[in-house]
Amino acid sequence: MLSPIQERICSIDKIIATIIIPLFFWIPAATTQALEYRLGGEIYNRFYMDDHFWDGEDLQFARSERYNVLTAAPSLSLTVGKFLSGYLQADVEWFHFFDPGPEDALEPELTGAYVTLSTAGVAASIGKMPLQFGKGLITASDEPAVSLHLEDAHHRYLTITGAQVMDTSPMAAVTLGYRPGFLERIECFGVFFQDEDNGFADMLNQSIWVDDLRSEGHLYWLGVGLDLFIGDLYASGVAMLEKGDLDLSNALRTVPVSVSGYLVDVSLDYNINDRISVGAFCFLASGDANLREKELSNLTLNTFLSPLPFNPRGAIFFDPEFSDLDLDQEDMLWPGGVTISGAVVPGVRLSLQVLEPLSLDWMLATYYPEQKPADDRDWYGWETDVLLTYRWSDSKKVFLEADLFRHGNYFRQAGGGSPEAASRIMAGFHLIF
Repeated sequence: MLSPIQERICSIDKIIATIIIPLFFWIPAATTQALEYRLGGEIYNRFYMDDHFWDGEDLQFARSERYNVLTAAPSLSLTVGKFLSGYLQADVEWFHFFDPGPEDALEPELTGAYVTLSTAGVAASIGKMPLQFGKGLITASDEPAVSLHLEDAHHRYLTITGAQVMDTSPMAAVTLGYRPGFLERIECFGVFFQDEDNGFADMLNQSIWVDDLRSEGHLYWLGVGLDLFIGDLYASGVAMLEKGDLDLSNALRTVPVSVSGYLVDVSLDYNINDRISVGAFCFLASGDANLREKELSNLTLNTFLSPLPFNPRGAIFFDPEFSDLDLDQEDMLWPGGVTISGAVVPGVRLSLQVLEPLSLDWMLATYYPEQKPADDRDWYGWETDVLLTYRWSDSKKVFLEADLFRHGNYFRQAGGGSPEAASRIMAGFHLIF
């Protein structure tokens, strides 16, 4: 049963449904300003063939699944005069699992419902809206939030955001930045998170197979990010430090935990011509080697942690489905390198416009633990991803993706032996109306 405080916090989605959504219809009626609206939507279908993913019951990489996800996302955009706008979107997802698999599931969700008041250099928004902190490596999700954005004539800006993530955990961020040119920015940021959902405990329950843990406390991140053109090169990156204090408890005792981690993600891209571009990247997230062997008093954890992140540096390695986590991704903190050992990931990529409507994107990366748990466990493996996309227009496309992850000596499975390579085939289409 939720406490009265938790019940009030959990009611934010209800507040959005009962206050923000009616504003879409009340504001136009209450003003003489001209009303403009646009009905839109998306249909997005993905068929997956996953092989040799981790099976938590058999303790080996032997899980294979075939499933299809069809998403319909109708949307409504409103503009009232020059200063007021609103956006409303709902997703309806149908999951169909081919035998053997669970029953089909239909999941509706309100993914966006916010209003924005804007004038010269100032924009204020409230409702459920997209959040992206630390280039998405801290948080990349649609959550209830309030945001204030200020920007002057010299393209210097300040953004202040308060949000509720996971279920009941508050989060706040301040970003100070400068836009030197089109698609360019330099910024510094600070993000604060209060764990009210046992997010840290749930991660440990899954990572080191300990049950019945609870957690509370806070984490914060300080970082810098940039997107810049340097001659013919496009440089993009983010670097951040993480600190925090958490209390980890069970029925017998409470252990204070100090968190100290870091993350760096940088990339360079070069356009050879109008059809070919090449790039290189390096992702680094701090980790911990032997958490089980540490003293359970004044514990220090060096693994980078974050809620609701998205990492694009590997379609298989950084996908929660690969590790078959029993817990919902939205209810726990995530280590930056998928495991508590962290990650060092150098890689290269190629983008090729084969024909005017057909493009190919290829990525190759190798994965190492930032802190290896043993001398003979120093390599996660390597992955290559290939994506073919055919576009009729900016609003219509079909795609085919093939991903392969070859395990290194880090991963073990029951009975010994090297795991079979994990693979994924994904095919689908995306229509925008």
